[in-house]
Amino acid sequence: MGFDALKKVKVGDLQIAFREEGSGEPVLLIHGWPLSSLTWRKVVPKLSGAARCVAPDLLGAGETLGDPTRDHGLPVQARLVEGFMDAMGLAKATVIGHDSGGTIARMVAIAIPDRVPRLVLADTEVPGHKPALVRMLKAMLGLPGAMSLFAAMTRSRRLAKSPLGFGTSFSNLKAFDFDEFFRVTLAPLGRSEQAMKSTLKFLADFRFEDVDATQASYGALTMPKYVMWGEDDRIFPLAQGWRLRDMLPEPKRFDMFPGAGLLIHEERADAWAGAVRSFVQYAPIG
Repeated sequence: MGFDALKKVKVGDLQIAFREEGSGEPVLLIHGWPLSSLTWRKVVPKLSGAARCVAPDLLGAGETLGDPTRDHGLPVQARLVEGFMDAMGLAKATVIGHDSGGTIARMVAIAIPDRVPRLVLADTEVPGHKPALVRMLKAMLGLPGAMSLFAAMTRSRRLAKSPLGFGTSFSNLKAFDFDEFFRVTLAPLGRSEQAMKSTLKFLADFRFEDVDATQASYGALTMPKYVMWGEDDRIFPLAQGWRLRDMLPEPKRFDMFPGAGLLIHEERADAWAGAVRSFVQYAPIG
């Protein structure tokens, strides 16, 4: 069974869906909104020869669908990831977080630093920065027919490629296989009303205040840290990556990836996997 195989494990009253591949030191991969564990499909095969790669679907994403009236905010997601680690028997794991998954990864590492020997953050929220696209999408949730509009993005490649969707997320959209990305990661969001409601609840409960609050606890992040940033990220511009780097305590490493936007692991999978593999193999564990 490879990474394509979906599994589930009970965490509290939820069935958390996840995928895994490989053996060795555990690496926990946390996706962002509105994606799922499938966003790691290109890079896990390149890491699994040397690590046990485990990628859960967060609450409201992929196949982890809960009551849409319950809180789907970042602190709740972080606690669920901690519970997922317990349920999976992961005493320790290098934690990798992208986008909103990067904030969740920081929250987990702050809460249980002794269980996170390394932390990797890629193109993620930065305290004090409020991306215009995120603010616009959250504002749209209050409009009549919001769910229909978001659902339309899961059916229309053209709409999904627009600036309202993922049109600004890539360095070179013409060179990227957007059809495959759309089919695998975006189209499934519209498979049911429950899936769409869960996806939108994730966005509705996202709070910039939760991102900002993490900064006060960055001193707890004493493990080796690797910050990865796409040079052409237009959601979280490169200058924000430098800001995050400067906020974090030592030891830390920062790399900028040319030819990549918001999703380095999608757009430059080989470069992403090589860099992460090197960090995991050579970053000392304190």
